[in-house]
Parts: sequence; structure tokens; C-alpha cells
Amino acid sequence: MRGIIGCLILVVAAAHVSAQGWRGIVPLRSNCEDVKQIFGIRECANRTYDVNDFKVSILFSDGICTSGWKVPVGTVITLNVHSKVPQRFSDLNLDTSQYRIVMNAHLPSLTRYENEERGESLTVSSEGFVTEYFYGPSTKDTSLRCQPQENPSKPSHTGSIKFDEYGMISRSEEEARLDDFAVQLKASEKTVLGYILVYSGSVTSVNEAHERGRIAKTYLVSHGVEATRLFIVDGGPRNESTVELFLTAEGTIPPTPRPPIPQDQILTTPKPHLR
Repeated sequence: MRGIIGCLILVVAAAHVSAQGWRGIVPLRSNCEDVKQIFGIRECANRTYDVNDFKVSILFSDGICTSGWKVPVGTVITLNVHSKVPQRFSDLNLDTSQYRIVMNAHLPSLTRYENEERGESLTVSSEGFVTEYFYGPSTKDTSLRCQPQENPSKPSHTGSIKFDEYGMISRSEEEARLDDFAVQLKASEKTVLGYILVYSGSVTSVNEAHERGRIAKTYLVSHGVEATRLFIVDGGPRNESTVELFLTAEGTIPPTPRPPIPQDQILTTPKPHLR
């Protein structure tokens, strides 16, 4: 039995790294009908689905740039995949030369392997197990990002409540704010989701927003919030790196990022990094 399970893990693992996307679902290319057909679900919503031995959290586009991408309604934006069966990183036989290794001083127990060209990453624990697979827009999809005029204002009754907002604060202060968010999520019904909207700063890397969002998500998970209830949204560039935290009822319209700032309007004064 152990041998059969091991073979199954290897087969599934190969599917993760052999092509862009997961099981035929490719961010910004696949839509609701594709997900229905492949996953066998009846309706599409920003939620977590059970797919055999995996839990898959999917973020769909509403068609009007809420997610920050200019794609039709129902298009898949991101997938976060969590295996129910422990998967050893070494079993993947991953060509690590194709990935950028990202480590964070605040989360020394986790290492992320990131391939920006394919829009994929996986997070590995210090024990050598894969904790999460992420699939999102790739570097070739930059032209699909919404422009300011394509991100219209939305009505306030979106099903979301803004819980907090902060900029470049100290790490200890950020953790205190995330502690409060974790307490609220754990006290809420399981159908209440947490959205982490992150805006990159003017003098930081392209992937800064998602990196900061992932750090926040990992911290929340380490404090008892189910990973499948958390979604990260890249809100685009601002003059200062900013995080917005929202509580959103499952199945309702998610929070809307503020319109991104055109590159020629972004200030170039260096900003301090988290301490």
C-alpha cells in the first residue's frame, strides 16, 4: 500500500511541474466552464474546492477588473493548491535551476521556489514537505493587467467589510495587526473569507506585492486561520507598499483594489523596508 501511495504522489507531482497551470487549468486562460468540466463542480465562486486528494482555492474574475486583470467574467485568476496527502519536496525531482529560491528572515521555516515566467511557485517546510502550490499570472501576461480607467468604482455592498489598512510599518506592528485579523476570522463562520489586498511600492520589485501578501497569509495560517479561507490580490503599484485586509462572505463580490497608479505618476523617493 505504501508503494502505491508513493507512486501516486510521484504521478501527481509530475503533473504539478510539467506544464503551466494545474491539471489543465491555466490562470488567465481557463474559465468557469473549464473548471466545471475538469473538477466536476456545478458552479464557480471564489472558494475552496475538494478535488480528490487536494483542496484548491480558486479566485475568478468578475469581468470588471476587481481582480486587477482585464479578462472576461469567470476567468481563473489564481489557484492555491494544498495536498491532503503529505508530499516530500525531494519526490518532485524538481529542476531547481528553473526556479528562484525565496527565503524570508521572518519565516525561516519556509522556503519558496518561484518561476515567474510560468507564474508558479511552491512553498516547502523545513521538514522537507510541500505546504502549498500557487499558480497565477505569468510575466507574459503583463499586457492583461487593468489600466486605471478600466478599474471602475464598485458599489459599497460587495459583501466585504474592510477590517484594516497599513503601509510600511515595523514587522512587530504588522504582526499585531494580523493577530487581530486572525482573531476575527477564527471567530467568524467558515463561510467568511479573508482577502489580503497588497499594493507594491514605487521602488520595489515586480513581485513585491505578492511576496508581502504571502508572508501575511503564512503568518495568519501559523496562527490558526485555514489557508483555504485566505486569498491574496495584487492591487498594482502605489507610491507606498500598502496592505488592506477584508472580511468577505463566500459567494459575494470580493473587495475591489483601488485603481493602480500609472508608472509616470509614481514617486521615486526610496521607502524604508519592513524591519
